Order: sequence, then structure tokens, then C-alpha cells
Amino acid sequence: MVSFFRVGSCIFCFLLFCLSMLYAQPLDVTLQAKEAILINAESGKVLFEKDAHKPAFPASITKIATALFVLDKYHNRLDEMFSVSKEALRSLNSEEKRRREYASPAYWLEEGSRSLGLLVGEKETLRSLLGAMLIASGNDASNVVAEGIGGTIPHFMEGMQEYLKEIGCEKSCFKNPHGLHHPLHVTTAFEMAEMTRRAMKIDEFQKIVSSLFYTHGTHSFSQTNRLMKKGKYFYPYAIGVKTGHTSRAEYNLVAAAEKEGRRLIAVLMGCGESVQCYEDAQNLFEAAFREKKRQKTLLQAPKTFQMKIEGAKTLLQTSLAEDVTVTFYPSEEEPLSLFLHWKTPLLLPIAKGAHVATIELFSAKKEKVMQIPLFAKEDVSPTFFHQWKEFFSSFFGDKKKDEKMQKR
Repeated sequence: MVSFFRVGSCIFCFLLFCLSMLYAQPLDVTLQAKEAILINAESGKVLFEKDAHKPAFPASITKIATALFVLDKYHNRLDEMFSVSKEALRSLNSEEKRRREYASPAYWLEEGSRSLGLLVGEKETLRSLLGAMLIASGNDASNVVAEGIGGTIPHFMEGMQEYLKEIGCEKSCFKNPHGLHHPLHVTTAFEMAEMTRRAMKIDEFQKIVSSLFYTHGTHSFSQTNRLMKKGKYFYPYAIGVKTGHTSRAEYNLVAAAEKEGRRLIAVLMGCGESVQCYEDAQNLFEAAFREKKRQKTLLQAPKTFQMKIEGAKTLLQTSLAEDVTVTFYPSEEEPLSLFLHWKTPLLLPIAKGAHVATIELFSAKKEKVMQIPLFAKEDVSPTFFHQWKEFFSSFFGDKKKDEKMQKR
């Protein structure tokens, strides 16, 4: 046990122990995706990963990052009308892009790519455009959103890139808001999972990605995520979020599922066929949802802690009223740190039942998991000598104050 304290001073803090004996048991799943990860949507704990930090082409799952940036920073503009400009709809044949070695603006659309069919001069609310972007996967809608928010699409991308760095996504480099191929437009499965974890905490984002249809004029666009739709790959616990595909990226999928209050996010990248994404996602989710919770006792009651206080007749004692336990899924175990904090100042006398200390449990990310108050088991009285010492200290202290007041 390592301790940090100074008797008669401020906070007394004991590191009771670090529970490094808690080791996660990664899920035993074989996947077809080249890069993959499964995380807990609340804690961010990684349950499974496969080359999750390797840069890869994201394709249309880029739109999750675009939506996250917009909804986090510009949520107050959801009902604002955005006008479709000629620049937002500029396009070039994919072969011509390659021939030019991608020297043309990275946000230019590609002929034949997914589009909502927006027209120059048409006006849509930001809310509607986000729906078009995330459900129908409209690349044109993505450009209109970026231009409407940033003034120009390049300016928007600069802001989005800065934002991603701020939230810790250092390996992601997005050249456009939609995900059409560019050789420098890359991310990782790990960072896409983190972006999605943040996005899924935003109500508007959740509402959009869990919708099955998007309607624009007389046209209705169906959700591209087959986990959400009745059919061979329907998954009853699926709650979103986005698919992606280009010839270079192959098939990508970011999926979320929730069962019995446990919400998980899976990212699958580099699948040779679209069905592989859905099979991998279901295999990951099912492996996790089959897990049974375990319980571990960290401290048993009535564990007693004591502190010697200067001038006290007896030791200050406190004890646990009940066991300190944690419950966890095998794939989500993590190192924990348990601290005992003595309150400050601890002034004599201390009455039985007074709050004198707190036990705190922290995760590996230094997030507080648990807090337990501790109370004095018995009265702690000062010695006769300490009482006189305090009396004279107080008496002469007050006298000096009076003298100073008189001099003034």
C-alpha cells in the first residue's frame, strides 16, 4: 500500500491499491473485415480490435464525423435554411480524378455517386440536409451542409479537422465532408468508434440514424444499413448508424446495438462484400451479448481504517458498512485504483458518526467509478494538554488582533 499524507495537515490520501489483476478477456471472434473494433458506447472500453489503429479509407462513414462536428458546434442552426450552390454540386468523373492525380478539389462530387438530386438554388434546412446525408447518404447534401456552415467547403474542412484533433482523433485526415475517395482521406476504426460514441450521445444524431426512411419531395430514400431493415441481415438490437463504400475503401460499416441497457458500437472496414460487414457486426454483438456479468469484492466489511490525529486521546477509526464490489463483463475488465481520502481539517473533538473520510474508485481513464463515505466509529476527544494549548493559542491570537486594531 502506497500512502500520501502529512499528519496535522490538509488532505490525507492513501492509495489503497491498484487492481492491476483485472485483465480483460477479449472476445473470441473471427472476422472478415480488414480492420475492426467493438467498444462500449458509454465507457469507450474496447472489447475487441483488429488492426484498429491502422489508417484506412472510410468512404461514406466520413459523414458521421461531419455530422458530429456540425451537431456539436452548430446545433443552434438546425432550422436554418441552406441554399444549394453551383460549387457544392460540381462533379468530375472518377477516372478523370485519377488521371489528374486528385489535383482537383477533394470535395468535388463524382458522376454516378450517391446523390439526393439537389438543384442549384434549392433551399433545405440543416436538419433536413443532415437526414439526407446520414440516411440517404447524399454526397451533394454533405457539400451543401459544409458550405452552409463554413462559408466555403475548404474552410469547413479546416474547422472539422481542428475539431477532430481536439477530441483526440489524431490519425484522421478528412479532405471532404462526404467520403468520396482521395488518397489522403483516411481514418482508423478506433477513431471512427470514438467519433460515433460521441455522436450517439447527441439526441438529434440518434434520431436520424435510427430512422428507416428519408423523404425529399416525392422521393423516399431507404436506410442503407441492412441491420436496421427487415430481411436476411436484420438485427433486432440494432439502433444505427452508417454504411460506406468505394472501390478503394471496399465496404465499411459503423453499427450500434443495445440490449438490456448495454450499448455497443462496432466498426468494420475493408470488407470485400457488403454482407461481410453485417455478418461481422452480428458476430461481434452476439459474442458480447452472450457474456455474463461477474462480480469481484475489492474490500470486505467491516474493513477498519484508522488515523492518528495530533492531540487526540485515541485513534480516529472508521470502517466499511458493506463490501466494496464491482460488476463487469469479462471483455470489459480494466485496471482500477482505490483511494482513501481523509477529510480536512479534522478538528477535535470528533463526534461518533461524523463524516471523516471517503473511499473513491477510479478507472484506468481516471474516471470516478464509485464514492463511499466513511464515518467515525467512536468519539475522539482531545487530551487535556491539547485543550490548554488550543485555549492559549486562541487567547493570545485574539489579544494580538485587539492590539493591532487599537494601533489603527
